[in-house]
Amino acid sequence: ITWFKVQQWHINGHKIGPTYDARDISFSPDNSQFILCNENKITVQNTDSGEMVFQFHLPDVKIIRSSCFSPDGRFITAAISERVIYVWQITHSNPHLMRKFYGHYGIISLQFSSKFSLVSTCWGDRSMKFWDISDLLDDLPATGLNSVQSTSPQITFVSLQVREGIAISGD
Repeated sequence: ITWFKVQQWHINGHKIGPTYDARDISFSPDNSQFILCNENKITVQNTDSGEMVFQFHLPDVKIIRSSCFSPDGRFITAAISERVIYVWQITHSNPHLMRKFYGHYGIISLQFSSKFSLVSTCWGDRSMKFWDISDLLDDLPATGLNSVQSTSPQITFVSLQVREGIAISGD
């Protein structure tokens, strides 16, 4: 397992705050919080103070591959290499698991394509999937679920240009 040293730096070149060991890091849309994925736990921390906001433990998990915040900051997600995507609701005083998505082996990257659609990329089945989370939201219409099969050896990341409706994958 490859762990990374996560550090915050001021633009003038000096290090600020502590150093963290993590497999993945993701910032909230307003940059006030960040997610650290480390072994079998997901920690959400305040960007300025470093204070832990909350933490989720996944005792049966070996590696958390990727994480992200929803565009509106209401949800966080984590991809587990064993075919599972977790979605937690985090805006209430008691953050809790809302959904698990299955059926996509070897997930390595997650991003929201909108506030009601999540995109995952996968090395195992060489695909990119769009997951509908609109049923978790009271104020949004339902959307479809699509899967895109790749001819490349593996898809390792996805980048989105949501304004134009374009998804770019790389291998």
